[in-house]
Amino acid sequence: MRKNLPVQFYSVMMLLVMEMKGLLDKIITGCTEKGWIDPSDAEWVRYGLERLVATVCGFSAMLLIGLLLFPFPAALAFLGSLCFLRKRTNGFHAKTMAGCFLSSIGIELLALGAVYPFLSASISAILLTFSSMGVLVLAPFRHPNFPLTEREFAANATGARARLLILLVLYTAFSWLQWEDAARGISLGIATDCAMLILAYITKKGETHHEKH
Repeated sequence: MRKNLPVQFYSVMMLLVMEMKGLLDKIITGCTEKGWIDPSDAEWVRYGLERLVATVCGFSAMLLIGLLLFPFPAALAFLGSLCFLRKRTNGFHAKTMAGCFLSSIGIELLALGAVYPFLSASISAILLTFSSMGVLVLAPFRHPNFPLTEREFAANATGARARLLILLVLYTAFSWLQWEDAARGISLGIATDCAMLILAYITKKGETHHEKH
């Protein structure tokens, strides 16, 4: 029964995502018809709302699956560090809510299921070093469907570095305390964020901070 819970929860969340998409369509259409939203801004508003819904649903599913299938400290540290850092770095995003939800689950299963078991302390430190360098070089990434002012973009660049520093301090503290699962979870979270930035850069669906300047 416990093993079937992630599958059941995944099905329920997918159904919820699809229902929410239909509801968002009606809300955006209604607001546009009433003049509350300018037609030129409709797609931007839709994208922002879809991203919020997908983030909430995806994080809920990832948290449950992570806590049920993987070590609690590792799953919590991985999800926490990834979401904390990605808030400022941005990166690759799927085109639809369903795609975002599916990719979120896939990323977690790949990271915690396929990579985490092979992370020794030394490999984790090497991964952390190179992925941190990648984040510093590539973050933040400007998504075309989520426009930012130059001031907001610069704030994200500063925020990304500050959040990376916080995670590096936590990683060092957890390693010193010999909380290896939590330390490796943070390392994996930063590496995953870096991978999403690289993917966004490769697909050229936006603009990096360094390209802008």
